[in-house]
Amino acid sequence: MSLLVIDDAHRYLPSSSRSPSGISSDGRCPTSRWEQFLTEVHSWRRVWFSGGVHDDVLFFKPLVGQ
Repeated sequence: MSLLVIDDAHRYLPSSSRSPSGISSDGRCPTSRWEQFLTEVHSWRRVWFSGGVHDDVLFFKPLVGQ
């Protein structure tokens, strides 16, 4: 399994975050590269963490064949 951590993910990825500068869950990513990223990781498990001002997300890439 691989792990990818994105700091301040609320600024780049739609979520239910209430942090300032967050993108709502029905919003769009700020660039097409972030949209492409979401397409690539759509099946990865993700866990969000929030301190109320900044949100981080962990993406877990499954092993091939699992």
